[in-house]
Amino acid sequence: MTEADPNIAASAPDDILLAEVAQRNPDALELLYDRHAPSVLGLVTRIVRDQAVAKRLLEETFWQVWQMAGQFCGGGAVATWIYRIARNQALDHLRKQQMLPRNVEFP
Repeated sequence: MTEADPNIAASAPDDILLAEVAQRNPDALELLYDRHAPSVLGLVTRIVRDQAVAKRLLEETFWQVWQMAGQFCGGGAVATWIYRIARNQALDHLRKQQMLPRNVEFP
């Protein structure tokens, strides 16, 4: 395991930032959060239609990013991976609230 870079640049591409998150670099997670949180929040808000719930799910999404960063396989864009985590968080929330049947999928 390589050591996290404490001097990660704000201009670093997402894949580099995620690799740093996998090395448990909180600065890299903060940069990813700052870069993607507004659009992730918009996505989740559109799905759950509740701003307070969406903000909680946003935090849960980035907690999952922190936990699962080392599992990213690189087959697509990091942003797409983050949005998929957020979408799944939102749909799981709706299912738990029985607001969405289990067999309904969103694109």
